[in-house]
Amino acid sequence: MGLGANLRWNFRNDMSWIVGAYDCPYDFEENPYNVHWEFTKEKGGILATEYQYAPTIKNELQGQYQVGFTYETAGRNWGVYLNASQAVWKRNQRTLNLFVMSALERHLSEHMYFQISGGASMTGVFSKKGKDVLGIACTSAISS
Repeated sequence: MGLGANLRWNFRNDMSWIVGAYDCPYDFEENPYNVHWEFTKEKGGILATEYQYAPTIKNELQGQYQVGFTYETAGRNWGVYLNASQAVWKRNQRTLNLFVMSALERHLSEHMYFQISGGASMTGVFSKKGKDVLGIACTSAISS
Protein backbone atom coordinates (compact mmCIF):
# COMPACT_ATOMS: atom_id res chain seq x y z
CA MET A 1 0.00 0.00 0.00
CA GLY A 2 1.28 3.45 -0.76
CA LEU A 3 0.30 7.06 -1.01
CA GLY A 4 -1.41 7.99 -4.25
CA ALA A 5 -3.91 10.24 -5.94
CA ASN A 6 -6.46 9.55 -8.68
CA LEU A 7 -8.44 11.87 -10.88
CA ARG A 8 -11.39 10.56 -12.87
CA TRP A 9 -13.23 12.37 -15.62
CA ASN A 10 -16.57 10.88 -16.68
CA PHE A 11 -17.26 12.62 -19.95
CA ARG A 12 -20.20 10.33 -20.77
CA ASN A 13 -22.14 7.73 -18.78
CA ASP A 14 -20.21 4.97 -20.55
CA MET A 15 -16.79 6.65 -20.99
CA SER A 16 -14.18 7.83 -18.51
CA TRP A 17 -10.53 8.73 -18.26
CA ILE A 18 -8.46 8.16 -15.12
CA VAL A 19 -4.99 9.46 -14.23
CA GLY A 20 -3.05 8.61 -11.11
CA ALA A 21 0.28 9.12 -9.36
CA TYR A 22 1.58 6.84 -6.61
CA ASP A 23 4.72 6.40 -4.54
CA CYS A 24 6.71 3.16 -4.90
CA PRO A 25 6.40 1.43 -1.51
CA TYR A 26 8.89 -1.36 -2.17
CA ASP A 27 10.78 -1.10 1.12
CA PHE A 28 8.55 -2.77 3.71
CA GLU A 29 11.50 -3.65 6.00
CA GLU A 30 12.25 0.05 6.65
CA ASN A 31 8.58 1.08 6.67
CA PRO A 32 6.51 -2.02 7.65
CA TYR A 33 3.31 -0.07 8.44
CA ASN A 34 3.65 2.33 5.48
CA VAL A 35 3.21 5.43 7.61
CA HIS A 36 6.30 7.26 6.30
CA TRP A 37 6.13 8.34 2.66
CA GLU A 38 9.30 9.50 1.02
CA PHE A 39 9.43 10.71 -2.55
CA THR A 40 13.01 10.35 -3.70
CA LYS A 41 14.63 9.96 -7.08
CA GLU A 42 15.91 6.51 -6.11
CA LYS A 43 12.53 5.12 -5.04
CA GLY A 44 10.56 7.05 -7.62
CA GLY A 45 6.88 6.89 -8.29
CA ILE A 46 4.33 5.36 -10.61
CA LEU A 47 2.28 7.36 -13.10
CA ALA A 48 -0.73 5.75 -14.73
CA THR A 49 -3.55 6.63 -17.08
CA GLU A 50 -6.51 4.59 -18.28
CA TYR A 51 -9.38 5.10 -20.70
CA GLN A 52 -12.54 3.09 -19.95
CA TYR A 53 -15.52 2.40 -22.17
CA ALA A 54 -18.55 0.47 -20.84
CA PRO A 55 -21.12 0.03 -23.61
CA THR A 56 -24.43 -1.78 -23.38
CA ILE A 57 -25.39 -3.53 -26.60
CA LYS A 58 -29.04 -4.26 -27.42
CA ASN A 59 -30.05 -2.75 -24.04
CA GLU A 60 -28.82 -5.79 -22.07
CA LEU A 61 -25.35 -6.98 -23.11
CA GLN A 62 -22.85 -5.08 -20.98
CA GLY A 63 -19.19 -4.67 -21.84
CA GLN A 64 -16.07 -3.19 -20.29
CA TYR A 65 -13.08 -2.03 -22.36
CA GLN A 66 -9.91 -0.53 -20.90
CA VAL A 67 -6.65 0.67 -22.38
CA GLY A 68 -3.93 2.05 -20.15
CA PHE A 69 -0.32 3.10 -19.72
CA THR A 70 1.95 2.95 -16.65
CA TYR A 71 5.37 4.46 -16.06
CA GLU A 72 7.73 3.86 -13.14
CA THR A 73 10.01 6.88 -12.77
CA ALA A 74 12.95 5.34 -10.86
CA GLY A 75 13.60 2.51 -13.30
CA ARG A 76 12.07 4.19 -16.33
CA ASN A 77 9.98 1.06 -16.82
CA TRP A 78 6.74 1.33 -18.75
CA GLY A 79 3.78 -0.82 -19.66
CA VAL A 80 0.67 -0.70 -21.81
CA TYR A 81 -2.38 -2.90 -21.48
CA LEU A 82 -5.70 -3.64 -23.12
CA ASN A 83 -8.59 -5.42 -21.42
CA ALA A 84 -11.91 -6.24 -23.05
CA SER A 85 -14.92 -8.05 -21.65
CA GLN A 86 -18.24 -8.29 -23.42
CA ALA A 87 -21.50 -10.11 -22.74
CA VAL A 88 -22.47 -11.78 -26.01
CA TRP A 89 -25.61 -13.70 -24.99
CA LYS A 90 -28.22 -13.33 -22.27
CA ARG A 91 -31.40 -15.21 -21.46
CA ASN A 92 -33.19 -14.68 -18.13
CA GLN A 93 -30.39 -14.74 -15.49
CA ARG A 94 -27.89 -16.57 -17.69
CA THR A 95 -25.17 -14.56 -19.43
CA LEU A 96 -22.22 -15.60 -21.60
CA ASN A 97 -19.19 -13.27 -21.42
CA LEU A 98 -16.03 -13.31 -23.52
CA PHE A 99 -12.82 -11.59 -22.47
CA VAL A 100 -9.28 -10.87 -23.59
CA MET A 101 -6.47 -9.20 -21.64
CA SER A 102 -3.03 -8.25 -22.89
CA ALA A 103 -0.05 -6.35 -21.56
CA LEU A 104 3.36 -5.28 -22.85
CA GLU A 105 6.10 -4.12 -20.46
CA ARG A 106 9.61 -2.79 -20.94
CA HIS A 107 12.07 -2.85 -18.07
CA LEU A 108 15.30 -0.92 -17.64
CA SER A 109 17.26 -4.08 -18.44
CA GLU A 110 15.82 -3.70 -21.96
CA HIS A 111 13.77 -6.86 -21.54
CA MET A 112 10.30 -6.86 -23.03
CA TYR A 113 7.46 -8.87 -21.54
CA PHE A 114 4.22 -9.68 -23.34
CA GLN A 115 1.21 -11.42 -21.87
CA ILE A 116 -2.15 -12.31 -23.39
CA SER A 117 -5.13 -14.08 -21.86
CA GLY A 118 -8.55 -14.95 -23.11
CA GLY A 119 -11.57 -16.93 -22.14
CA ALA A 120 -15.26 -17.19 -21.49
CA SER A 121 -17.49 -17.22 -18.44
CA MET A 122 -21.14 -17.98 -17.94
CA THR A 123 -23.35 -16.89 -15.06
CA GLY A 124 -26.37 -18.85 -13.93
CA VAL A 125 -25.14 -22.29 -15.00
CA PHE A 126 -26.15 -24.05 -11.77
CA SER A 127 -28.77 -21.70 -10.32
CA LYS A 128 -31.73 -19.83 -11.74
CA LYS A 129 -30.76 -16.67 -9.82
CA GLY A 130 -27.54 -16.22 -11.80
CA LYS A 131 -25.28 -15.98 -8.75
CA ASP A 132 -22.80 -18.64 -9.88
CA VAL A 133 -20.10 -18.28 -12.51
CA LEU A 134 -18.36 -20.99 -14.52
CA GLY A 135 -15.43 -20.04 -16.70
CA ILE A 136 -12.50 -21.22 -18.72
CA ALA A 137 -9.42 -19.24 -19.71
CA CYS A 138 -5.91 -19.60 -21.06
CA THR A 139 -2.89 -17.34 -20.88
CA SER A 140 0.53 -17.04 -22.45
CA ALA A 141 3.54 -14.96 -21.44
CA ILE A 142 6.64 -14.23 -23.50
CA SER A 143 9.89 -12.61 -22.37
CA SER A 144 12.68 -11.36 -24.61
